[in-house]
Amino acid sequence: MTLRFAYSQELYGDARPAQLALHAEVRLPPSATVRGVRVSEKAITMKGLVQLEKEIAQTTGMLSLGTYPILNLARRAAAGQRGNAK
Repeated sequence: MTLRFAYSQELYGDARPAQLALHAEVRLPPSATVRGVRVSEKAITMKGLVQLEKEIAQTTGMLSLGTYPILNLARRAAAGQRGNAK
């Protein structure tokens, strides 16, 4: 499965440096694996592989939650840059 989350550059800036700064893995159900995380200046794309059909919904939710640390760090960095610009 592939999930793509667009984000606002005004609020989050560019999230690519935030993704590089984080070292935590996205937690998933036992039968699922992360196949890739791609962060661009406009969106976060999470790819996962699920072995058991019954874990698709849970995997989707957990991949979605995996975007929060990236966006939270990006938002804090963007707010700091805006604060320094004043």
